[in-house]
Amino acid sequence: MLKALLFKYKRSSLIAVLMMLCTTGINARSVSAALSGELSQAPKQPIVQKLGVVGPTIDSDEYVQSEAHLQIPEAKEKVANFIMRVPGDRSQIAHPLTANQMITPYLNLVAQVINKEVEFKNSHYVFYQATNNEWRVPQDLYKKLYINYKKSASPLNDFAFVRFSDCKSIKAKDYLQESIEKFGGVNDNVQEVRDVLLSVNIALFGNAGFPGECTWNYFLEAKSHRWPMPQNYYQVLNAFDVTYDIEALAKEAQVLSEMLVNASEEQTLLQFFIPHNIADDVAYLAWLLGFPAHRKSVELMEELLEGKPRVGAYTGPAVKSVMKKFRKQQNNPVYKELVQAAEEGAFGVSGFLKALCTNPLSLKYVNETQARLLVTKDVLQNPASGTKIFSYFTTPENVQKSYMQKLDALAAKIIAQENSKSPQQKAADKEKNEVTFARLKKEEEEKKAAEKAAAKPTKGK
Repeated sequence: MLKALLFKYKRSSLIAVLMMLCTTGINARSVSAALSGELSQAPKQPIVQKLGVVGPTIDSDEYVQSEAHLQIPEAKEKVANFIMRVPGDRSQIAHPLTANQMITPYLNLVAQVINKEVEFKNSHYVFYQATNNEWRVPQDLYKKLYINYKKSASPLNDFAFVRFSDCKSIKAKDYLQESIEKFGGVNDNVQEVRDVLLSVNIALFGNAGFPGECTWNYFLEAKSHRWPMPQNYYQVLNAFDVTYDIEALAKEAQVLSEMLVNASEEQTLLQFFIPHNIADDVAYLAWLLGFPAHRKSVELMEELLEGKPRVGAYTGPAVKSVMKKFRKQQNNPVYKELVQAAEEGAFGVSGFLKALCTNPLSLKYVNETQARLLVTKDVLQNPASGTKIFSYFTTPENVQKSYMQKLDALAAKIIAQENSKSPQQKAADKEKNEVTFARLKKEEEEKKAAEKAAAKPTKGK
């Protein structure tokens, strides 16, 4: 049985998965009876270091990133005792599942994910994010329109579009320098920042033990549902100069979103592969909220967080407090060191990830180290950049098939309608969408302002 599985899942990949589960003390009761027996008899030893790929043989002493992460004692302990709730956070109800139940039922998915790491380990670095299922609809629709209007010969099965408006081209080093100089750091709680940065982990179980930061937590459970709005579909259509009514599209797409949301509790896992030679152009090492992984700055924030749960109500103010301090104290030695580190490109990912894969125990703070991907039109919005983006989800096959059929029909309807319009009709419909977009944007801003005002404490209380 085990030999057959090893062949099926590529030798090194499945060994990494099986040993990960065994060496972290997670039992196999949730796995099928046949595989459970194999797991219970597996030797209790560290994950093997020799990696090989079925097909052309590649001998290497390097780990893949998710495997390397599990060499770190803290990471092993955190995965063995995986949690879905932040300790001390009383705002959330307890989660009923055990660590075993939160990982072993997904053994096949984990194996597929690590197989991809093995496949691309000599050419790409990998990053992880999880997104709510409803956002697959605008992503998939964008891809359909891209293939049609850009005359793509490829079905783009190895790519996903995660932003819909045209982002500018800027390197991560330059972005950091600008943000540090202007704001004193980075805070991706700010919408303008979140629009261009993707919060990612450097390993599948990176930040285990910190539910608000770990990708696997977001895959297992949606934190909330924010449905794609007409404004989002305006961006999708506008990218191709398509004039289909955005409010009508949002209603039609809502039906598709509900199909996916109701089909599975698990969300969508995204796996980003960035070519080695451009990784530092679009990625940087980060701490909470996208602040650069500058140890002395992080220590200032950790002092403010001491004894408090790592949740937004505390992490946000801690990051904002340090950034405000840096803006006011330009001669602060920690700030000056942060500025110099950014100028020298010290937050690039390639050096850290290379060290992680060759000698993981040589690094500190591996489990809590995150990254941010900068969305630019020449890389993360460009399928020809060499970037690969794979999606994983547990949507039942019959639901996924029905969803894709309905999505294809919707895309075909949009394209056919656009082709039938006269130039005058296109101009009129484009203006209508622009007016609708402006109105909805204003309404959203007014709503946020009202909510912010309502949240402020009344004087004298």
